[in-house]
Amino acid sequence: MQSIKAGKVFRFISILSYCFIMLNGQMIALPFIFFIIYNMFGSEGALTAASSIAGFAGLLLLLYLLGFKKTKQILLIELAAFMLLCAPLIERLNSVPLEFFDYKLFIIPAISFVTCYFLSLMFSLKELNNQSIAR
Repeated sequence: MQSIKAGKVFRFISILSYCFIMLNGQMIALPFIFFIIYNMFGSEGALTAASSIAGFAGLLLLLYLLGFKKTKQILLIELAAFMLLCAPLIERLNSVPLEFFDYKLFIIPAISFVTCYFLSLMFSLKELNNQSIAR
């Protein structure tokens, strides 16, 4: 029971961290979730729009899957959602020089997102193993 709660806490922290990755703008830093929503409509090109749509779909998918009991299929879908969430991050890192991302408001939430997401996957895997042993 404890791993279920810890897994959901780590998943929530990872989603929150993802939303608050800050991208430096002309005047102010912009939360990543706003960047994704804005770019879904093609303001910076087709590749950025496609990756933003993928990231938003991954975010919605994760929020939808929070209430489901863990199965192998759900775990694979959560892993696919992670890849969808990484698409706009990777696209942004490839389209702008890396020196522009050398600030704490980007690095800390990005590392927190990846770390907490993998921890939540580990707890989900542990939960799945406990379910199979209990049968």
